[in-house]
Amino acid sequence: MIKLYGLNSDLGIIGMSFIITKETFIFLASLVLNVLTILVVWQKRQKAGMVWLVLAMIAIGVYNFFAMLDASSAELSGRILFSKLEYLGANTVGPFLALFFINFPQQRIKFNPLFLLMVFSIPLITFIGLITNEYHYLFYTGFEHISGTINGYYFLHGPIYWIALSYNYACGIASIILIYINTRRATAIYRLQSLVLLISSAFPFFSGLMYAFGRNPIPGMDILPVGFSISGLGIVFSVVFLRMFDLVPLSRNLLVENLQDGVVVLDSRKQVVDINPAALQLLDGSEIKLGATIDQCNSCGGVFSQTDQTVEIIGGKSKTHHILSIPTCLTDDSGKTAGYMYVLRNMTEIRRVEEELHQSQERYRSLIEDVVDAASMAICIIDKDFRIIWVNQACVENWFFSRESILNQDIREFFFSNQHPRAENREELIQKILSSYRDGFYLENLEIHFQKAEGKPERWVLYSSKPIRVGYYAGGRIEQMVDITEQKRLQKQVELQAITDELTHIYNRRGLFELGLHDFNRARRIKTNLGVIFLDIDNFKKINDHFGHAKSDQVLVELVNRIKSHLRDMDIFARYGGDEFVILLPEANLQQAAEIARRIKDSVTCAPFSIGLEPYPVTASLGVAQFELQDSFTDLLDRADQCMYRAKQKGRNCIEL
Repeated sequence: MIKLYGLNSDLGIIGMSFIITKETFIFLASLVLNVLTILVVWQKRQKAGMVWLVLAMIAIGVYNFFAMLDASSAELSGRILFSKLEYLGANTVGPFLALFFINFPQQRIKFNPLFLLMVFSIPLITFIGLITNEYHYLFYTGFEHISGTINGYYFLHGPIYWIALSYNYACGIASIILIYINTRRATAIYRLQSLVLLISSAFPFFSGLMYAFGRNPIPGMDILPVGFSISGLGIVFSVVFLRMFDLVPLSRNLLVENLQDGVVVLDSRKQVVDINPAALQLLDGSEIKLGATIDQCNSCGGVFSQTDQTVEIIGGKSKTHHILSIPTCLTDDSGKTAGYMYVLRNMTEIRRVEEELHQSQERYRSLIEDVVDAASMAICIIDKDFRIIWVNQACVENWFFSRESILNQDIREFFFSNQHPRAENREELIQKILSSYRDGFYLENLEIHFQKAEGKPERWVLYSSKPIRVGYYAGGRIEQMVDITEQKRLQKQVELQAITDELTHIYNRRGLFELGLHDFNRARRIKTNLGVIFLDIDNFKKINDHFGHAKSDQVLVELVNRIKSHLRDMDIFARYGGDEFVILLPEANLQQAAEIARRIKDSVTCAPFSIGLEPYPVTASLGVAQFELQDSFTDLLDRADQCMYRAKQKGRNCIEL
């Protein structure tokens, strides 16, 4: 036994006896491992949100340090003192990690002082209960000596301990869920980052459970700080080898790997976070790599020099590729710039044709037949009187029945008659095209929406027009049309997914507000009726608890399918929350909305739902309200919601107006 005397009285441990035990060495090794983790993470402290991870690692270090002193104390009084000091770290690790993972890898919410006070209120209260334990014994209820040991004790726990444990595990479970969500959404190296963190989180999770329920491999020893230190190895591995805070996933467009155009995505720091094979080939892949900044890509020739307008450069190793760069600014939910996406298009063939046409008008036909006619881009040539004198095969296949049907036609009439009548800025686009013809200037990358014509489907094109000059005279123009219909379709599909509930395939809450506000404003503007039904499944939690999430999801899907049959195409049907649904009924008054609600309720209760081994009856409570001129959209929904709650208070399975 080792006795230490004369230590600084501020430490409060004068005269305490210490011994060296095997637990001492275990916690010492754990502390060294934790210090290594802190040093690695500290190097990344300037990264956004890193302060919470640094604080979590420091809290683990405090936990390990006092756990080592606790394990080395020869007297019960010393063990009690150091076990209390352990909770300076143990009580805050969970909240710190939860705060970190809430905004990793991208910011989800902004923390304010009130939110942080709420997060740390329970750790503060439980720590106060711990240090005042001798007055109430609600944290430690007693201590039992472990036979055969010098300083081994079982610490018996009271209700405050279980409150602290439950809260820390709630924070830990929240962190694991957030990591799991990141794992499902991420790809490639980003998924591996999250998987390593997910596996690492298992060590403290099960270590704490083993200690709390008396299943320790070493009786009386709290192995949770060791579990935290081991999990720190996963963080070290992710930071050092997987570049966790250097490569942060931003986004990945649908089917981006298969696009013929190159796609490069940069984050807000101009680091390359995504690049597809077409872009690698166009930019000569050795010159640009995942994780590099654009300052390291000097040979790209300024392809990323603009963030708000298109730019064309000559790039590639041979310096002969004409690359058209089309930038798009990417924003997060708060409207802040999250990065940039560049669509790179190989314009080499077109530019070569243009150059040849500039040099000699006499070579029109041979160049068109040899090169332009085989191009995938639609190309049309007009003379000085704006009449179409030639179109390539792609133009014929995509836009016209035959060359004969379009040759010698006035191109201006073509734009007047074929633009979609609902196209945005239709008149403005037509005037811009006509002005370019009249004044002889270039047009670059105008998006034009063409309607169905002569058996051809609707098309979106990226339109460019340049004059053909012979010396000082304009000899006509060359028109280029790149089909971007598929890109527009994908864009619309992504927008639709953002307002659609993934499970039931009806609108989600965001879709309700985006589309519902349109009907609401219309009802207010023309003073027409608008009904709303608020529906909630009765005792849905019991179904969920009894049958599980998969079966309860089946109930939601079947319920939606039953309700759909009673709705019109103009009605808006949305999933408002877990088992809450909202139906907007344009031009329906209160009585008509109530009748529809009655049919919906009957369709829900007319037959049991097929869940479990036997059919299970399901009922719903419905609230019905009607738009009034003084309402806001939120007021209208709230009144229907209140009606639904009154229906529940009246015994459920009924309708309240």
